Amino acid sequence: MENKSVNIEKIDLESNDVKNSKLTKIREWYESVKEIEFEGTKIIDNELYVLISLGEKNCGGYMVEIIRAVASDNTIRIHYSLESPKEGETMIASFVYPFDLIVIKEKEQINVTEKLDNYTVEFIREDKQ
Repeated sequence: MENKSVNIEKIDLESNDVKNSKLTKIREWYESVKEIEFEGTKIIDNELYVLISLGEKNCGGYMVEIIRAVASDNTIRIHYSLESPKEGETMIASFVYPFDLIVIKEKEQINVTEKLDNYTVEFIREDKQ
């Protein structure tokens, strides 16, 4: 299989668009890892969720963004970017937990069941120009 971009959808943890039981599971997962740097996946109701967390930071100005997902053979590559406060930039001191969370919607291309036994997930950082 050649490299093929797969559809991703951003998940807003404050939204009520996700069914309550599913949203509760997603929030619990996020809460369990939000204080640490984390890259991972979780299957909830046969959908593949991808979470990248920068952990606890003591000021604003940090951001992580999942840019795209690409599937080929038995590999799913998650491309993301990070931003940090610019040197000399004034930031308000408060604890923040920057993260990005997506769901992959391509069930025809990625056979997600209860496990990802047949897939390797790679996280690839792309620095913004």
